[in-house]
Amino acid sequence: MSAVSALHKATTPLRRGAPPDSSQQTIAALMQAHPREAALHKAILTKRGTGVAAAWQKFEQFLADLGPAPDDEHELRFVYADAFVYGPGLVAWVKRDAPREFKPRPSPPTETYSQWAQVGGKPVSYSDFARAAGGTFKELAPVLNAKVTPDEILDQKATAERHIRQDASWLPPQPERREAFLAAYRLWHMQVLPKFADAATPEFLFLYIAVGQLMKARDELDAIGLFSKTSNAKRQQREDQPAWKRYCELLPKAQAALASIPTYNSYSLFNELEELHPRITAAEQRFRGVGAKTGGASGQH
Repeated sequence: MSAVSALHKATTPLRRGAPPDSSQQTIAALMQAHPREAALHKAILTKRGTGVAAAWQKFEQFLADLGPAPDDEHELRFVYADAFVYGPGLVAWVKRDAPREFKPRPSPPTETYSQWAQVGGKPVSYSDFARAAGGTFKELAPVLNAKVTPDEILDQKATAERHIRQDASWLPPQPERREAFLAAYRLWHMQVLPKFADAATPEFLFLYIAVGQLMKARDELDAIGLFSKTSNAKRQQREDQPAWKRYCELLPKAQAALASIPTYNSYSLFNELEELHPRITAAEQRFRGVGAKTGGASGQH
């Protein structure tokens, strides 16, 4: 198909629900013929806090399902108050000056789900469920895809809170840094498979991060000949290096976290980082069901 004929085909009035043509020339011509819809499609693909149905990742399907905007006075709005995913039946073209109104949700399905989660035997919208879990649907999706139930995720949130000790000696003393780490821990723990929830402690996550940072700081110093024992002059030069300051600040905290984890407390952070790093990295991936088989119920690292 020539570019001219593709453009002619694309500019022919579209009927909502018409089957899309997926040829590259036709897609380019569609985007050229419908620049406003193409710009909107690009925007919703990158919009934070919302999702896009798999079928609507492709512009031609998005346009075929939704149809072009009737005119420039129409905008795209969610149909339901708690909707957060752009997809067929979930959004519609509405006049800009129309009052913002939402349709009531239909009864939740009994065998399959799209926007509904079962929590305590009751249907709950996924947006409400994500808020209750303290995360976003994007953060929860990998866990749900691993067949973890919403009830298990909420139970796991409680487990994470039980693990947190605000007075732990390895936590940063600055309140804002401490809270930033604990917020990151809560989000990470939501992605941990339930059978590993007890082993996935804040100490473990801190040590996992710290081992990588210690190796990076050590390697930076080693590259300029300042990590090993040095002369007095080089010792002073080392004291001035940001990498050395990071290393010295992090090492005692990492030691404190290491000492609280029996699986790893026999390792030395001075000369066994190479041995510890792959082991703790494999455990972190196993906790999240990434890059390793997750069979068995053991919480061993």
